[in-house]
Amino acid sequence: ITNNFFKEAYLRTFGIELKKGMNALNILTPELKEFWKSKYDKASEGENVVFEITNLVGKELHYYEVSLDPIISDDKIIGVSGISVDITARKQAEQILKNSAAEKEALHRELLHRVKNSFNQIRALLYSEREKIQEPMANNILENLEMRVGTLSHLYSLLNESGISQQ
Repeated sequence: ITNNFFKEAYLRTFGIELKKGMNALNILTPELKEFWKSKYDKASEGENVVFEITNLVGKELHYYEVSLDPIISDDKIIGVSGISVDITARKQAEQILKNSAAEKEALHRELLHRVKNSFNQIRALLYSEREKIQEPMANNILENLEMRVGTLSHLYSLLNESGISQQ
């Protein structure tokens, strides 16, 4: 027993029309038969088997979630029901989310690098100005500022390492 979608997908993929009572395993290539038989056997033994497969339909790759379930009558397993659902749109959406997350992570790393670089540039400018100034009080103020910027840079690094800044 199969749903119409599974029958249509099977016809498009293998060129074979499934009919009631037909054992689809008997019409597969040896490679496909080996793949499907292990799953079919589990369902024949009473297990609900759910898995994903991909098939090329025309020039487009499709993803399917397949459920093979035992058909039980009078407490006996009399067959296996196969239901297939096209999950291509879901898989494409998942890939978009993964790509988006990877892009976000790359942008976050770039931002971290730029902020840290900016702290270092500020410290370098303060150091450069401090080297030019002979006035001890002004020199102390610039040195204090340079240390504060260094502390901020270190705190920023610690926050990023702890993950707090990413929330």
